[in-house]
Amino acid sequence: PAACKCWGFTTGGGTPVLATPSYNMTSITDTAAGRLTVTIATDFSDANYAVAFGGTTTNSTTAVKILAVNTKAAGSFEIDSYSAVTPTLSDIVVGFDWACFGDQA
Repeated sequence: PAACKCWGFTTGGGTPVLATPSYNMTSITDTAAGRLTVTIATDFSDANYAVAFGGTTTNSTTAVKILAVNTKAAGSFEIDSYSAVTPTLSDIVVGFDWACFGDQA
């Protein structure tokens, strides 16, 4: 359970791209303003796994963004990004990365 089971990073922006290389990831989809859905190739055994974020979390106006996991399923999770200035969902225009840890199916 302690080994990283998947990781990836995105270019950010209104139409994010799952950048390469990545590990055990199949896609990233912009599902709403400030919300991304990440799909995992080999599912976890359930939704009880950890997602850790890293990278730059500021946009072009240097407003700090807050990243959070909205929902998790065995094979996907949603990432929400909020502006620290106003607590509303908003797209991140720079890339960031994540790593997931837990039991795989």
